[in-house]
Order: sequence, then structure tokens, then C-alpha cells
Amino acid sequence: VYFNGSHPSDNFTLAGSAVIADNTTAKNGGVIYFNARLGGGNVRLAGGTLSGNNATENGGGLFFRPLVDSAYVGAVSLSGTSVLSNGAASGGGLYLHLGKDFANAGAVFSMSGGALSGNKAANGAALYTYGKYTVTLRTAIAANTATGNGGGVYMSESGTLVMQSGSSLQGNVAGGSGGGAYIQSSSSVDVQTGAQILANEAQTGAGLYLNYHTGGTIAGSIADNDAGVSGGGIYYNSGNTTVGASSSLVVADGASVTGNTSVQDGAGIYLTGSATATHTFGRVVMNGGVVANNTAGRNGGGVFVGRSVFEMNGGIL
Repeated sequence: VYFNGSHPSDNFTLAGSAVIADNTTAKNGGVIYFNARLGGGNVRLAGGTLSGNNATENGGGLFFRPLVDSAYVGAVSLSGTSVLSNGAASGGGLYLHLGKDFANAGAVFSMSGGALSGNKAANGAALYTYGKYTVTLRTAIAANTATGNGGGVYMSESGTLVMQSGSSLQGNVAGGSGGGAYIQSSSSVDVQTGAQILANEAQTGAGLYLNYHTGGTIAGSIADNDAGVSGGGIYYNSGNTTVGASSSLVVADGASVTGNTSVQDGAGIYLTGSATATHTFGRVVMNGGVVANNTAGRNGGGVFVGRSVFEMNGGIL
């Protein structure tokens, strides 16, 4: 399906038990390619299944792209929808694109119920976002595989990932970084109480890989993730950034970083960054929660700190 939306009331809707399966495209959007033009448009999937579809480039199941920077650029919502075993170079399940120079409100993606499972890509096997997207999850993203980064989710360029209670990133695999999620470039993450990042695998940042001006809050569970190199639970590379709320990762009350492993350093949390004459280190601030029973093959079973700041005000380590 190729859809040009030019007004906020232009919608593509899939509902009930509808199944779209085994389609292939030579470029983007194995099932749905949605251009949100001029005044935007919306994709609303309530139930249904996207299964076994493939795109040579981006978005094996769905490719969504606002074309014009405006006050409203569009939204994608999935409720009770299953996105299963799709493939693409990026965004095996879903690919959401927004120009990084768009200055307005940004776009919105939400998913509750259903599942993103068994999808494959080089980067962002289940979900890939580029640009100022607010992504709110209350669903299971499980058993997806990326040969590069982002076994579950890949987010770049000022995005926000919100994992609400009942959401999970579980059993995803990345050949590079970010088995559960790879988040970078001035983006942020909010893992709320009751959210889980479990049993994911990657070389670095098996649970979460946070890179370059990215921060946020951890109040959920990050457990039993396995890194082939470093950062079993969380790998946090702040990059050249200014110490402050926007460049800090906060471990809050309710957080649990437990049972993670790494072959080298930082089984629970691996923290690194860089400094220049005009920038200072990023930081992890532990205000509460538990970081315990993590196992590193070399240094920092709980926390490894290099070229950064670790501040502990509460919690158990």
C-alpha cells in the first residue's frame, strides 16, 4: 500500500483480524509506505498482523515519512497489532523517518499490546526511528535480530523512547551494539517502573547502548543481558557533552540492574565519555535502585567508569 497523506484527517487504518503477509518491495515499505505531506496524516493499526514482508531498503512492515516541517507532521499508533518476521536493511519491522532539521513538534509513535517479534535487519530489527520522534511502548519487543546495531530498537537524532509499565525488550540480539535498544544523537530514554529489558545480547550494551549526548532515567528492570565485550546491562557513552540534567543518565528508585554479564568490563553499567577544552564529562547519577549480582570477566562487575562521572546518592551497589 502506497499512501500520500496531505491532511491531519488522512488516515490509513488496519483493524480486526486482517493479515498482510509475504509481500516484497525493491525499496521502502514492504507492506505500507506512507508519505505524510503538507498537513500530515496518520497510520492507525488496531489489531491485525503484518507478517513475512520484506523491503530491500527500509521498513519491512511499515515505512512512515513526513515530508514537510509543520506544526503537525503525523502519527503512527498500533494497538493489539502483531508485526512478525519481517525484514529490511533498516527497520525490519517498522521504519519511521523525520528530517533531523525539522524544527517543529516532531512526530509520535505509540504501541500497546500485540508484539514486534522475529524481525531482522542490519540496524533496528524491530523498530528504527530517525528524527524527533516520541516513541511510547507498552508492548513486547522480542526475539528480533540485527547484524549491526539495535536488535530491538534503533533511535537517532533527538528521539525520545518511553517504556511504560508492561513493556519489554526481551531476547533480542545485535551483532554490534544495543541488543535491546541502541539510542544516540541527543536522544533520551525513560524506562519506567514495571518496564523490563531482559536477556538481550550484543557485543556492547546488551540491554541498552546510549551514545553521544543521550541521557534519561532508568526506573525499571534491566536483567540477565549478556555482552560479548562490555556493558552487559547498560553501555553509556556520553560523548563530548556538558554535565547537567540533559547529559545525565539517572538510576532512580525502583530500578534494578541485576544478573547481567560482560566478557570484559562493566557488567551492570559501563560508563565512558570524552572531554575537550570546551566540554566536560557526562555522568551517571544513582539516586536509588539496585545494581547487584552482575558479573564481569575483567573490571567493574557492577559499574565501570572511564573518562566520566559516577555519582551515588542512594540505592544499593
